[in-house]
Amino acid sequence: VKQSLAAQIGVTRFRQKLFWEDGSEIQDDEVFTSFPLKIQLLVLEFLPPDAEQGRKMMLAAEEDDSVALEKLLKSPRSPDVRDERGCTPLLL
Repeated sequence: VKQSLAAQIGVTRFRQKLFWEDGSEIQDDEVFTSFPLKIQLLVLEFLPPDAEQGRKMMLAAEEDDSVALEKLLKSPRSPDVRDERGCTPLLL
């Protein structure tokens, strides 16, 4: 659902949080079995740049650690952080 929304609204899935009508959060692996549904979308801003978190993101990308990278992106951290060479995690 988040990937479909990302294409429609131009906001990465890492900045999206979905909620049921009662206010409880919908987990990323939730399977929707009935339609139509009424859900709420919250669009998050990226957290302010943080050098330590940026280093962790670059290291996760360099080591191809998708679990750590996904966790950092969900915080939500911008994937546009640059290292001393000017590289971003997406380039690694």
